[in-house]
Amino acid sequence: MAVADGDHKAFTDLYVTVLPVLLAVIRPRLSSRADVEDVAQDVMTELWTKAGDFRPDRGSALAWIVTIARRRTTDHLRRAAALRRHDLYAAGAHVTSSDRPVEDTVQERLDRGAMGRALAGLTDLQREAVQLAFYTGHTHERTAHLLGVPLGTAKSRIRSGLAGLRAELEDGA
Repeated sequence: MAVADGDHKAFTDLYVTVLPVLLAVIRPRLSSRADVEDVAQDVMTELWTKAGDFRPDRGSALAWIVTIARRRTTDHLRRAAALRRHDLYAAGAHVTSSDRPVEDTVQERLDRGAMGRALAGLTDLQREAVQLAFYTGHTHERTAHLLGVPLGTAKSRIRSGLAGLRAELEDGA
């Protein structure tokens, strides 16, 4: 992988290629655009610094990148929740699950609405494949098995579904 060798052009090409996928993975789980951008930046930084860790015998580059994005998103959510609990504890307040700022809740609902509209714009086959792969976290192999289709067909549906999501979300932005 040229990125592992420090090739800036290869990294730029990778960035352009995977950014839409990263946003499709990160956006549904985070409530603010700034948080989405921060996590995407963290993922890209990790890709640059740890590209040499990628092992093609363990899966595709895209699967590896999506795994990093999911892990970074989860880490971000845990850090944010811990900070909120700490702040509330320091203020002497009792922490509950509803102690989220209103603007976070509103932004999350708007983001979910945009993603719902984008998903509705996909074909049934694309939507089902994308939901299995990204919302339930199944591997491409498991998605293919659940759909009862060859692995290549499942990957094609996921790829075309992500391209459709990207187009829908860019049009709505």
